[in-house]
Amino acid sequence: MGYRVASVGSAAVLAGLGVALSGGVSAPRSRRRLLIGALGFATLSGVMNLASPSGIERAIWVPFAAVQIATLLWARRVEAAAAPLCAAWLGSPPLDWARRRLTGLAAA
Repeated sequence: MGYRVASVGSAAVLAGLGVALSGGVSAPRSRRRLLIGALGFATLSGVMNLASPSGIERAIWVPFAAVQIATLLWARRVEAAAAPLCAAWLGSPPLDWARRRLTGLAAA
């Protein structure tokens, strides 16, 4: 019974993280924190599945957790690489001009 409750809780956490990371959260700092939390959760999940007495469960869920960890590490790397590019792009002169222009139009 305890494992089933943990599985339901795990599914809820993973669904929430999926929704948040797929577009529900756009702030870079929050996305980085969510990715770190998801990495910790996936790592814990992998360790718990390795400790399972069921060979079938280990055969199914350990590779799943490994793919999940690899995907989250890749996403973290992409987020980290994109952060300086976004900051540079948002501060570029054409965007500053457009921002001033739109602000001026909105104020008029």
